Amino acid sequence: MNLTNPVNSILKGTISFLIICFSTLSFSQDSYPIDFQGDIITMETNIDNFQWSQFPSNSVLKNSYTGWIQFAQTPTYIVQQELKAAGITLEAYLPHRTYAFTASQEVSPIFLKQKGVITIRPYDNRMKLSHDLKNETIGNWAIRGDKTLIQIQYFKSITPEEISIDLKNDGIDIIEVFTSGHNVMVAIDNDRINEIASRNYVQYMDIIVPPSIKEDTDGRGLHRSNNLDTQQVGGRNYTGAGIGVLVRDDGIVGPHIDFEGRIDNSQASGSGQTHGDGVAGILAGAGNLNPENRGMAAGSNVYVSNYASSFLDSATTSLIANGDVQITNSSYGNGCNAGYTITANTVDTQINNTPSLLHVFSAGNSNGSDCGYGAGGQWGNITGGHKQGKNVIATANVNDDGTLAGSSSNGPATDGRIKPDITAHGQGHISTNENNGYLSFGGTSGAAPGIAGVAAQLYDAYQTIANGVLPESALIKAIMLNTANDVGNTGPDFQYGWGNCKWVKSC
Repeated sequence: MNLTNPVNSILKGTISFLIICFSTLSFSQDSYPIDFQGDIITMETNIDNFQWSQFPSNSVLKNSYTGWIQFAQTPTYIVQQELKAAGITLEAYLPHRTYAFTASQEVSPIFLKQKGVITIRPYDNRMKLSHDLKNETIGNWAIRGDKTLIQIQYFKSITPEEISIDLKNDGIDIIEVFTSGHNVMVAIDNDRINEIASRNYVQYMDIIVPPSIKEDTDGRGLHRSNNLDTQQVGGRNYTGAGIGVLVRDDGIVGPHIDFEGRIDNSQASGSGQTHGDGVAGILAGAGNLNPENRGMAAGSNVYVSNYASSFLDSATTSLIANGDVQITNSSYGNGCNAGYTITANTVDTQINNTPSLLHVFSAGNSNGSDCGYGAGGQWGNITGGHKQGKNVIATANVNDDGTLAGSSSNGPATDGRIKPDITAHGQGHISTNENNGYLSFGGTSGAAPGIAGVAAQLYDAYQTIANGVLPESALIKAIMLNTANDVGNTGPDFQYGWGNCKWVKSC
């Protein structure tokens, strides 16, 4: 069954960014293949013969059309605005000057050609299915009886009620609906995957993410965070004061005097675990009990919630929407070399919608694991699709002397982009434990909160000179990456990213 409501958005950011060098002779070619989720999609030049009537029903929602559009050269901002005024909205960038688009009306092909368009094509199922679904590589975690657990991303113009009714009427078991992310988790028979993908309200489908794994196994000095918070009169004293940080982990943090008056556990449940305590202490411990164990952003407001792999849990979405939280930390893995998943799209979209938001992740402790990238066990083992997002920060783990920890996951991302983004000290921390205790803590689980905490200090510094205005996270990420000390191979690489953080350069 196909719904007929108009669509205003399309799958965002589900493809890798490829840099393709080509000569002017390339423009005379008749097709431009695109590598999408392990499948080669051919974009044959067709603008001279194109007609909107060629679009099949699964790429038409009432008077709106959905598909891919390719240009002879990257369209300028002015051209994009002219297209939008004519009814064509470029929703997401794909490789080789190609974009996902929606069209609210039948725009003249002559006009489109004048704007540089060379190819327009509708969706087919290959453009809607993940690599795992195409190849039927389905992990045990995604199997329930004789059915497969699938995440469906649907167009924003379709309401949760509409898609729920349609799926239920067709005998599909709905497990959970994520209204803020336009996702629904369902259990379906394998032989119905292509049938469901062909429905015109479906943007993209993937198996559910693998189970979450904690990634734990004297950061302030290595990070130079102490140069941002000197605790001296006349020095820099950026403690992250007024900045909300969210520890998405294994339950309630504390009680601990190092968070006195700055912690909110109301969104968390469960006690007796230590992983979240260790993360929180590195990120924001004040060192009230022992000043030697002071964390990075010792003045920040600490919010705590249980880790949810969808990133669409009510705690995360409400704290972001209310403006309580600007920076989140998640030191968990979900699968290895997972690629650009629905969850990656979710975290990227959250940052697009809230530019001051920054998600910080651990890169993983899976170096040595062959995760199917194709280069053995030393490459392509970043743990989790969310870490392969384009707007987020994935953090590798170094020892206190700045050398890479042997277990720290290496890039690249599945699509070849630079991952991890940066490195931080994660090994051998002494951090907070519940009941005013301290514990030994480390791994990339310790590296990520170091970066999240320093980011909070930089947010604080920016607000100080900008009359309380929050920075965009893209600026903070750019500052962090461009002020990192280059180590490993010259320039950004797949082990250290842009290098070790040395934050005294940033302020």
